[in-house]
Amino acid sequence: MRALALSVLMASSAVAAGPADWAGTWSGECVLAPAHDGIERFPASLTIGKTDDPARLRWMLVYETGRRDVRNYELVTVDAAAGRYVVDEKNGLKLEAGFADGVLYAPFTIGQALIVASYRIGADGAMRADMPSFANVPSSTTCLEANADTCAASFPLQGTQHCTLKKQTMRKLD
Repeated sequence: MRALALSVLMASSAVAAGPADWAGTWSGECVLAPAHDGIERFPASLTIGKTDDPARLRWMLVYETGRRDVRNYELVTVDAAAGRYVVDEKNGLKLEAGFADGVLYAPFTIGQALIVASYRIGADGAMRADMPSFANVPSSTTCLEANADTCAASFPLQGTQHCTLKKQTMRKLD
């Protein structure tokens, strides 16, 4: 009986650990390396919330880099059980995303860059949003000596953006 209760608890917690459970406003700081246009650190926030469509979550990123840059996206559930989502930038761009082991991954190319965005909640309760950027053309390709048909391509790192965001608690106004 105890094993059954534990398995039910584990199954229900596994289902509950999806992007919808991250709803709320998260704010903190992002770090760029190398600095871009003289900016190395900047405040940022992410608001995740429900919309009229239960398959869509509001996913609004705000960067404060001397000007306010608002990215008002939606995260669309394609198949939650399979961890399949789409980031709808609402400008024609729709990026496939995958959710596995508590991490939302959204790799994409734009211009000359391959960006592998990931979002996760750490043990400390803070959200980590990482967006390393690589050249989208390999800088080298090497193959196994014992099997020349098995090759790997390497992509040089162009820069990184790492954000640490803490969930903001709502308080009642008196």
